[in-house]
Formats: sequence, structure tokens, C-alpha cells
Amino acid sequence: MSLRDAIAEIPIVNDHTHIFGTGEVLDYEAPVRWAADLTPEGLVAGLSGLGMNETASMRLSEEPARLRDLWLSLYSGRRTIFPVRAMTRFLNDWLGLAADEITPENAPLFVEHLCERLPVGTDALYERLAALTNTEVWLCNHGSLANLDRCEPRTTMGRFRWVPYAFSDAVSLNRTAVGLGLEPPQTEQETRDVMIAVLRRAKDLGAVAIKGGAYAYSLSRPFAPDVANVARLKAAKARLDEGAPQSGDAVAFADALTVITAEAASVVGLPVQIHVGLIWSASGPTRIPEIMDLTPLFYHCPETTFVVFHGGYPRIDDLAHVAATMTNVRAECNWVPYWAGLSFRDVIGRWIDMIPCDRILYGSDAGGLTACVHDAITRQGLAEALEERVERGLFSRRMALEIADAILRSNSIATYGLQLSAGAPATR
Repeated sequence: MSLRDAIAEIPIVNDHTHIFGTGEVLDYEAPVRWAADLTPEGLVAGLSGLGMNETASMRLSEEPARLRDLWLSLYSGRRTIFPVRAMTRFLNDWLGLAADEITPENAPLFVEHLCERLPVGTDALYERLAALTNTEVWLCNHGSLANLDRCEPRTTMGRFRWVPYAFSDAVSLNRTAVGLGLEPPQTEQETRDVMIAVLRRAKDLGAVAIKGGAYAYSLSRPFAPDVANVARLKAAKARLDEGAPQSGDAVAFADALTVITAEAASVVGLPVQIHVGLIWSASGPTRIPEIMDLTPLFYHCPETTFVVFHGGYPRIDDLAHVAATMTNVRAECNWVPYWAGLSFRDVIGRWIDMIPCDRILYGSDAGGLTACVHDAITRQGLAEALEERVERGLFSRRMALEIADAILRSNSIATYGLQLSAGAPATR
């Protein structure tokens, strides 16, 4: 068996997905609706969204017809970008077709074949998606800590694990504290006690991590929390609760709560996931969050494990440096295969060369067939990088398989405390 085929047999633990879609409340049935609503126009519109979504799309969210027309017009300029080409190749291979591209004209044929291949029924659909790229477990970024008791039970068992979103505002903190039978906190220590209680409750409900820690999508404030703002928490929160905040109070409080949440996560034993990389849609001028801005937070919370999503792209070497030198940081590569394209093999190769192999994780930040495509191209790039190192005598075949297993599943098992078996197929 070739090394590439052996790597294909490693079950994936996908630590960043939206397998249920997006929104505040977990929705196990979302993929069924996605499959049922599949249309030729929807297929092409979805392909147009695989790249960078223009700001204009955010302003049309309440006008579905205009938004669909926008995606269709954008797609004509996106036919060559790597994510679209990867999806086209995946669908051709899976459906037995040979289209150079997917167009409004041939999309009905693709949809017809997709409907034949996608089973009816929630559980059957998940089974099919898992089988397409040998996925063992999906971690689902979905739902808020402010809605703890609205967790859909089936998202914490079987193939699914729950990762709720953190909150950073005083109203959510007060409401959640009251929901747990606690008084709204006023001081730093009271806030820490409440957040420990909140995260313990989330863990009891099945959470394996918490998503939050930086402000990737808020263009009105600094990306990284300022650790020094913890000292301003009491005064800032008092004014916020009174409805008479001073300038900067909201940012100071959000920073302080973010730092305290990270500290509480280490007490409870939950990793903190953070988005650091290209922002592909925004309500204003875009930016690239800088991984180095977060190192004070990582240093301040040495007992907290931070999983940095999106490879910090395009600052991938900066993240490699941070993960190589800070024992509490894990580098995670979701969306990097799409953004890096054919050079992904070089990116993941540099990471393997530089970062200790127990600090690289895998996720897709996607759901449905998009996740399957991401899985497939990640395996391919990883296999190519490892094959080159085996051929050059840097790794034995056994070591290459152990590294692939670590990146695709075992590191996530260890980081998130998942109750799954570990070890590469060739060594089990």
C-alpha cells in the first residue's frame, strides 16, 4: 500500500466545523434542509461563496433573491480560484462526471446526481458525509455560552462534539450568572468564579472547548485583548451596568472578560479556540489579524491551551514560530489548503519541519460537501509533504504515518480529551 493510500485510511477528527450550519442554537437537522433545498442556482451560488465574500453580500442578507443574483454574478469571476476548482474536481470524481466547470447550464445535471447520492434522513446523510472522507468525529462550533441549556443533545455524542462560542459583554455575563443561580459579578475574582461555573456547566453539557479569545470580526476595536485591561474591569463594569459607560469601557471590559475566560478555561480543563487569519467577509474595511498580537495573552495564561485556527494565514511562519516556542499553543490549518492552493504541501511541510508534531491540528471550518472537499485536499497535500520527506530519508514510513495520524486525529484527541482510540493504522 502506498503512503498516500495508508494516510487515506486514517480517520479524521475535524476540530472546527459548522456541520449544523451557523447560528446561536444547535440544529441537528440543518444538513437535511440543506440537501432538500439543493437547486441548480443554489449550487452555483454556493460555489461563488467558496472564496472571499465581498462586503456587499452582508448588506443584502434580508433580500435572498438579490443575494442569489449577486452570488451568480460573482461566480463568473471566481471560476479559477482554488476552492472552486477543488470542489469541481471533487464532484466530478464522486459523481462520475467530467465537466471542466460547473455552470448554470450543467448545474441541473450535478444536482440530479447529487440528489441520487445524498440519502434522505438526517442520520443517513451524516453517515454518507463521514464516509466520503473517512471522518470519525466533527467538533461543532455552534451556539453560545449564553444559551447553555439549549444544546441539542445529539451534538455531544456519536460523531459530534460541541464547542460553544464565548461572550464578551456585560449583559450576557449578568444574564448567564443569574441563569446559574449566581449574583451578577462586580469584581475580577467574582467574574472569574462565575466564568469557572459557566465553563463547568458547559463541560457537563458536553463542551470539549470554547471558541473565542480575539476579535477577528470586529473592525471597531483591537484584534487582540489587552491583558492590562483586567485591572479596569471593576470600574468599567460598574459604569456599564449603570448605563453610563465612559469611552473605552466596553473594550476594556471585553478584554478583561476574555482574559478571565481563558484563565477559567485552564481551571476547568477546556482548550480555547481562536480565529486568526484572513477575514473573508466584513461589514467594512477588511484586515488580517496578526498572530503576534496574541502572544501576551498566551504568555499570561500558560496553563491554558490555545488552538489557533486558519494557520494565522498568511502569517503562517509567524504561527509556526509561536507554536514551536510556546508549549500552550497549537497550530491548526483550516482554510489554509484553500488559500495556499497547490503550495499547501509546502506550507504543511514547513510546519512539520518546524513545529513539534504534537502541536499541529486539523479542521475544516465547513459543513456538508465543503468539509469533504477540504478533508480530501488536506490529505493530498499532507501526503505529498510526507512522501517527499520519506524519499529524502528524513522520515521512515512508520514515522510519516505517525505524523499524519497525529495531525489528522491523535493531537485533537489529546487536546480536547476525546474518548477515542489513538495510534496510526500501521502501528496499531
